Amino acid sequence: MLRRALLCLPLNLAEYHGVFITHCRSMCPVATLSRSSHSLRNSFRACINGNNTGWVPLEELYPTESDETQDHSSAYVTNERRINTVNQLMYVARKGLRCQVFDCHLWHELYDRSLDLAPEFTPRQWVELLHIYKRIKMRHTGLLDLVTRELLYRLDSLQLEDLSKLALCFGWHGYCHRDMFSRIADVVITRLTRTRMEEVPEEGSNEVTDESESTNIAMSKITSYTHLLGAFAKCDHGHKELFEAVAVELIQLLKSKEMLIPPGFLAKVFASYARFGYRHVPLFDALSKEMLTAKIPIEQLSRIEHMVKSLDYNNEILNTVFAYRLGNSVQAG
Repeated sequence: MLRRALLCLPLNLAEYHGVFITHCRSMCPVATLSRSSHSLRNSFRACINGNNTGWVPLEELYPTESDETQDHSSAYVTNERRINTVNQLMYVARKGLRCQVFDCHLWHELYDRSLDLAPEFTPRQWVELLHIYKRIKMRHTGLLDLVTRELLYRLDSLQLEDLSKLALCFGWHGYCHRDMFSRIADVVITRLTRTRMEEVPEEGSNEVTDESESTNIAMSKITSYTHLLGAFAKCDHGHKELFEAVAVELIQLLKSKEMLIPPGFLAKVFASYARFGYRHVPLFDALSKEMLTAKIPIEQLSRIEHMVKSLDYNNEILNTVFAYRLGNSVQAG
């Protein structure tokens, strides 16, 4: 009963002093408020028994008049510690994520405030808020419905990374909104088509001269496209035109820079195309070259072998990798 009460704190916390979170140098209770229910139980018991040394009220999540929000806005939370602006709401959400606060009521109340402040949100703020909920492992259908309503016809203002995060969040929640995924695909395809017609890099017309910066941009794009394709696959939303357009872009990115692609990305791209039976030979050839130096776990490599066989795709490099890695694995077993 008492533990249940601990999870029912309103956002106006000025008069509440009974719930505490661990206090460390940056106000983050990472060491104590872990994902383990056992750790949570011990933390609350220490508080209930009156041993609150080194603990601070949960209300300390809220900024004071001397704290600025991350985007350096001049808006602050009042002395009553109430959320009155989007910047204040985002401040609390970011701090809740950083401090790993798993109090469900806190996140439900943040959603309630987002309803009231919805007209003031920018598209990027909606994506960031939804991504925070994903990272804190908080599933909230109401927020997904709200974000869909607010963003469905405003996706043009989002960058590739934002679109990727949006699709990733929807996929993680299992919230496979067909219209949203179709709109995301349309925006990405339109931009890629326009970019190729104008022969201008997607990030802008200014050529990047710094090699490391150029590589970082390429890696960022690969990451975004990988998560985007993975989200479409997870939601079983086939879109051949999108997968073909992204394949051409991925091939160019893989050829343009010398960089190590995370093994998980290689497996995820193969899995995304295999999910719909899309057999894109030029892309698979480019990915196969990356497989030579990728440290892919045996289980993932075995799944990739099964996927390429199901797609009737044959590549000498892949065959060599499979024979060496999987053959040695069988002998070792």
